[in-house]
Amino acid sequence: MNLIPYFKLSQPLEYVFVTQVFGENATSFYASMGLKGHSGLDYRAVTGTPCFAVIDGTCTSSGQDSHGGRFVKLMTDQVDVEGIQVKLEFLYYHLQDWSVLAGERVYRGQSVGITDNTGRLTTAPHLHLEMRVFYLEGGIWKLDINNGYRGCLNPEPLFTYQPIMENPYGLQENTLIQLT
Repeated sequence: MNLIPYFKLSQPLEYVFVTQVFGENATSFYASMGLKGHSGLDYRAVTGTPCFAVIDGTCTSSGQDSHGGRFVKLMTDQVDVEGIQVKLEFLYYHLQDWSVLAGERVYRGQSVGITDNTGRLTTAPHLHLEMRVFYLEGGIWKLDINNGYRGCLNPEPLFTYQPIMENPYGLQENTLIQLT
């Protein structure tokens, strides 16, 4: 199932530097948790860096757990993908605080929290972002939890949304820009 034409994500941080990609597994750490590798993307971020909704949706929960610390979960609206009803879920982990609550409508680019180093599975401040794909089958939303990543998939191919800036420098159409 190709999700790219149906879901276009923007980045969760203003300045993006990925420190660990999806699936990377340089140690036995992930295997000890029953994972084939890293279940999300890790972004470099100092404590207090704002993080943003990557797409429109709804906050399904926010709070704290013993695994990844303070978190926010967002779910997209239902979309027909090649005849299958699909929703994407995004999990933001290791936050200092969250700015959205369960049931709240969230829009792309809206602040959902600020980064930190919370949780027991982190060694430095950063944002951990996971994506899961849910599909409707027989009236029940299902998740393939047996894919080796507890249902997580790599979100990188979906980061295709770029805001359109209307002539940000006030240039005339016949202006020549020379880069040296």
